[in-house]
Amino acid sequence: MTLSERPRAVRVLGWLLIATGAVAAVQLLAGVLELRYVRANAAHAISLASITSDAERAVSNLDAAAQIAIWVGALGAIASLAAWLLVRRVDPWARVAAWITAGSVFFGQFALMGQDSSIGISPFVDSTQNQVIEDLVNSLIVAPGYFLLIYPAEVAGLVLGVWIAVLLRGEDTVEYLRSRTEAAADPDWDAVLAARRAGSGRNGTR
Repeated sequence: MTLSERPRAVRVLGWLLIATGAVAAVQLLAGVLELRYVRANAAHAISLASITSDAERAVSNLDAAAQIAIWVGALGAIASLAAWLLVRRVDPWARVAAWITAGSVFFGQFALMGQDSSIGISPFVDSTQNQVIEDLVNSLIVAPGYFLLIYPAEVAGLVLGVWIAVLLRGEDTVEYLRSRTEAAADPDWDAVLAARRAGSGRNGTR
């Protein structure tokens, strides 16, 4: 059976896994760039702050968020690639891998968002209300474009995780992945699915 002959839900699932891998790659890249940026400029940024403890806290929060983004992104990218390959091959572990991908990506965003709640758009807030110093310190500890990458990726990760889970619970997806991994005499998936549905209908009328 070619890719075009597969149920629409399974084809969509494949594209969603690719999209999930892309989102995870963005998070991984953003995390790596931010971690290198904040660590390279941390000492200088802290020295410029009116109250060093405020700058140290902002640096610590950004450093932790970047590390979480790296782990969430790496896990999501690996899981998505593995699940996509298994779904294409209709491997017996395809559904398990796809569920792991959906769960890791979805709940990984909560871990990342929980850390990001301590960051916001302006990680460093100057207690003396010196806006010039505040803007300067933030420019030194937040990599250009970091928030434009990481925040949309978090939302996309949540949506994709839920969407994948919905497809995995769909009848067409369940029957296709289950039927294609069983030793069915008839290689035509449509015939296998029709036979299963007919059997379910007879059982329901007894």
